[in-house]
Amino acid sequence: MWVSDITYLKTYKGNRYLILKTNAYSRKIVGYNVSKSMSADECVKALRMAVKSRIYPHNSIIHHSDRGLQYCSKEYVETANQAILLMSMTATSSPYDNALAERMNRTPREEFNLYNILKDNEQANNVVNESVELYNSYRPHLSLDNLNLTIFIKIPNYEE
Repeated sequence: MWVSDITYLKTYKGNRYLILKTNAYSRKIVGYNVSKSMSADECVKALRMAVKSRIYPHNSIIHHSDRGLQYCSKEYVETANQAILLMSMTATSSPYDNALAERMNRTPREEFNLYNILKDNEQANNVVNESVELYNSYRPHLSLDNLNLTIFIKIPNYEE
């Protein structure tokens, strides 16, 4: 199962939006995008990144999100359907139904100082790329018995 949400990053040139797709089992960030807008096409970019990362592209995966307009858009739903994703959405105005995605919004911001005001979109992209690499490759996860994701996904019987 993948969970998805959008958070913002402050830059001196205005807010940028960080769109995250996270594997709910491994906690790996499988797709992301930093954008000046949180439009459907920007969310599709993060979705396509996640789809490219799949180990078993012909198996269906549940994709869970809030009911944001981006996730309900024709372009987004068509892309998800082509990738054999089963769309699941929270009840209206119920952030607790997407708790893992909400938590994932907070983790990189806290651990990699993304609360700081960034210079511009280029710096935001660079900081996010580096943060995702550190998070996915080196950070130990309490929910994974303090293993990092690189080690965890090598465990037999790991599935997407």
